[in-house]
Amino acid sequence: MGSRRGPFFFCHVKLWGMKGCWACLLGGALFILTSCGAVQKYSFARFSTPETNGIGLTKVQTGAGQMVRLQPSPDLRDDAVSSEPQIDKSITTFFRPSFGLSDSFDIELNIGPSQAFETAVKWQLFGAPTSSAGAGNFSLALRLGYSLYVAAEEIGGGESFSSPPIQRNLVIESGHTSYEAIIGYRLMANLLLFGGVFRDSGRYNLKFKEGVRDTIVHEIDTFGQSFGAQWKAGNLLITFNSAMGDFDITNRNRSESFNHFALALGLLF
Repeated sequence: MGSRRGPFFFCHVKLWGMKGCWACLLGGALFILTSCGAVQKYSFARFSTPETNGIGLTKVQTGAGQMVRLQPSPDLRDDAVSSEPQIDKSITTFFRPSFGLSDSFDIELNIGPSQAFETAVKWQLFGAPTSSAGAGNFSLALRLGYSLYVAAEEIGGGESFSSPPIQRNLVIESGHTSYEAIIGYRLMANLLLFGGVFRDSGRYNLKFKEGVRDTIVHEIDTFGQSFGAQWKAGNLLITFNSAMGDFDITNRNRSESFNHFALALGLLF
């Protein structure tokens, strides 16, 4: 079993690590620029392993996978806007930087088009971090995150079905909290198997600034299980994850089961 490298409360960030952090944040900002509109996507694939990066180390992952696509109404241009949501599957990309504050704590971000911006903290309770973990390393971690999505959309008078046409400006405010427990075991120094349970709980809120007085609110509650594997070759990380569970909109009595797969490539430096 690998050994730890210092107490969990000791934080150290090297200069090159800070440069890496800024590069990651810049890349994330480019993704945020594409994240606008009333449709929101929810990812249930979990790429956070039970191992932290290691003190002062940065991990960057990018990939693609299946997601739930939530459309708040069948048509926001209707004269009488329905609040009945439409739920279907989608495939999208994501960008996930994380920063090792110590051998026990990571700060993680998750960014992608039409997705909420997530900030999370991971606390490794047992085992060695990825930087020093060897074969036989057993790891256990808890993860707490909050995701925020804010967007605006304008429906011009020419796009409305009303006569005379109505100008509609929409503001979307969405947020949810994620709770996760993760366990893992290294079959080999290069191969980590992991899994866990998670719950996401929050709200999707759409407000009409003009033209329609109604507000559409969807209360979202999700519970699921995830399973994954990560192959490490030097600084390169290849991660596969599968997640299954239920996506519930509790105030609309809607429930959809999901079984998602995703793949990511990453670097640890």
